[in-house]
Amino acid sequence: MHVGKIDSNNLVVETLIIKLEKIISNNGTVTEASCQAWCAPRFGADFTYIPESISNNLPNIGMTFDRAKMAFHEGLPLDIEGNECTSWVWNTEHFKFHAPHIHGSAAGKKQILWRESNSRWYCREKGETDGNYFTWNTTSSTWEDTGSATL
Repeated sequence: MHVGKIDSNNLVVETLIIKLEKIISNNGTVTEASCQAWCAPRFGADFTYIPESISNNLPNIGMTFDRAKMAFHEGLPLDIEGNECTSWVWNTEHFKFHAPHIHGSAAGKKQILWRESNSRWYCREKGETDGNYFTWNTTSSTWEDTGSATL
């Protein structure tokens, strides 16, 4: 079973794979308490150990464990200017943050980027390094040329 070793900032600092029989409780299930009891003396008492069985997804180093969401996640992403994407919302089906609106097909497009200040998607044509940027128009559902090679 995958177990996230969590520091005092709720950050996953290590992922462990533990045999189920090592961390199973008396009632036959894996609980946070049974996992903690087995892991703490072996891997460090100053950490919290979260088994995959109580979370909605698997831990990875660098992720945060959010007890309210009962999920490991990477936090809000940063946009093309390095700003936190505060408009993004938590998706309870995929257990990660999603933009407030999606963009259309990425076929023929190069890296698609989000700008938080105006809530827009940007990209360039595949193979272009200095061509114009395109932006996703949510009304017409098309990529439109911005007329500029800079953002």
